[in-house]
Amino acid sequence: MKELQFKNCNESYKIDVDGVKIKPYLTWDEFSNIYNSVLAQDNAFMRNFAKLIGFAKACTNINFDGMEEKEIYDICAERGLSYNLSIEVDEYMELDRMIERDENTYNALITVTESLAEMMKGMNPEQAVKELEGVLGNVNK
Repeated sequence: MKELQFKNCNESYKIDVDGVKIKPYLTWDEFSNIYNSVLAQDNAFMRNFAKLIGFAKACTNINFDGMEEKEIYDICAERGLSYNLSIEVDEYMELDRMIERDENTYNALITVTESLAEMMKGMNPEQAVKELEGVLGNVNK
């Protein structure tokens, strides 16, 4: 295992796991940055990678300056930090639930929009409005 360098940290880093101090929360900006970084990834593997790296940088006292992301990931894996972060930092598991909820809503809207566009092809505007009124009129019944 690589010898780690640690950054100075304040009393908010309350949990000690084999010499690594963990802060059990994120600030608004930290959470927002990690959320956006994870959401920007194309697949589950890269999302998990971005999530772990984001939380490790924001919530541990390990000095990752000058390290490549793969190296940061490997350090986290070797030290079991994914598990410790998931237990100690409330937002760690919540992030996945938030993205899933957002994407389910987004995907539903895309499906509805595409279906409506397909349904309305070839209709004149008046006919399209009547069809749409018929569909939407039954939503709350």
